Amino acid sequence: MPLTDEQERLETLGEQLRAKISSKFAASTFLAGFAATILAAVVSPLWQENGVVSVYFPVAVGLAVAGTGLFIIGIIRFDELSMPKRFWPSSPKRQNPTGDVGLLEMTDLWALRDRMVFFWRFLTLLGTALTGLALFVLIAPQSHVGSGPLRSPAFFWASGAAIAVTVYGWLLDRRAPHRHELQRPVD
Repeated sequence: MPLTDEQERLETLGEQLRAKISSKFAASTFLAGFAATILAAVVSPLWQENGVVSVYFPVAVGLAVAGTGLFIIGIIRFDELSMPKRFWPSSPKRQNPTGDVGLLEMTDLWALRDRMVFFWRFLTLLGTALTGLALFVLIAPQSHVGSGPLRSPAFFWASGAAIAVTVYGWLLDRRAPHRHELQRPVD
């Protein structure tokens, strides 16, 4: 079935929007790799014999874990947004004005755009800020101590950050705009 000019325009806009979402995905992936590298560098002194770390080391580990976790959640969300409409979850509540369940509507484009911006702000940008804060905490003037006594606090900060990011990601997903609108009609 040939597409109308209007539908052709919507599909073109959809491809452009998917390209933008893919660029956010790529940026988040790059930043996640960067944050994971920082996290590995931050954690490595814990296991060195006679390692010396700053007294705020456990806080820096927690911040780095949180930043890395936010990037990972962001990557997952951007990947979901780049899925073609044909493979979105179906809902009997969605009407089928075009006759093809895989064709985009203007409301789909706005919902995708709003969710992309939302996840970029509250996952990727926040992850960047937390990773930067972790680096700042490490380089701020402070006392240094042997790494041995800080292993347990570092573990608890890292675990707490991982749990907090998981809960935050779940709550954020529930607050995302157009939460139940990215669905296609039933075949």
